[in-house]
Amino acid sequence: MKTYEVVPLEGIGEVKLGMSREEVRQIMGPNPDTSGARNQVDNYHGGGFQIFYSKEGTVEFVELLRDSGFEAEAKGINVFEKSAQEVLDVICSYSDFNQDDLEVGYSYVFPDIELSLWRPHIPENDEDQEGKCFSTVGIGVSGYYSATIRM
Repeated sequence: MKTYEVVPLEGIGEVKLGMSREEVRQIMGPNPDTSGARNQVDNYHGGGFQIFYSKEGTVEFVELLRDSGFEAEAKGINVFEKSAQEVLDVICSYSDFNQDDLEVGYSYVFPDIELSLWRPHIPENDEDQEGKCFSTVGIGVSGYYSATIRM
């Protein structure tokens, strides 16, 4: 199974923030599914690898979805297979999340590194597997979150 390395402020796998759409399509493939306003999103791996473009046509945000046929690794930890707490422990060791976010528990946004994690459910107990792991991880260009979030 392919593993994509998530590197905040840089990129995911070979897709780098700031790349042109043409450069991305040379790497990922020329015929993605497109969506979003003005078709500004390219979707690969059945929609599990989403690339969002700025008005200028450069990559401004990349989001990966769990259960899309690949793994995602950040700082040496598989963000979709390890528990949400284990992932948070690793990422919080080098960055703080926005604790004022109304969706904390479901959503964790790390403005300093422009990274987000999300899960649709918070487990009620140790036996509850739904929501135990994160469902998405995303990274944006400098200012993607930090320009709008004041910590």
